Amino acid sequence: MVDTLAALDRWAEHNFPQLDAARELYDARQLRQSAGSGE
Repeated sequence: MVDTLAALDRWAEHNFPQLDAARELYDARQLRQSAGSGE
């Protein structure tokens, strides 16, 4: 289990720029959808 978590942590650190960009894009889309629905 510890090895799996360590591998996942390394993967996330290695892929952080792509993950961060995807999160920002997702957040922006969610914000636009919320604004468009009148909430």
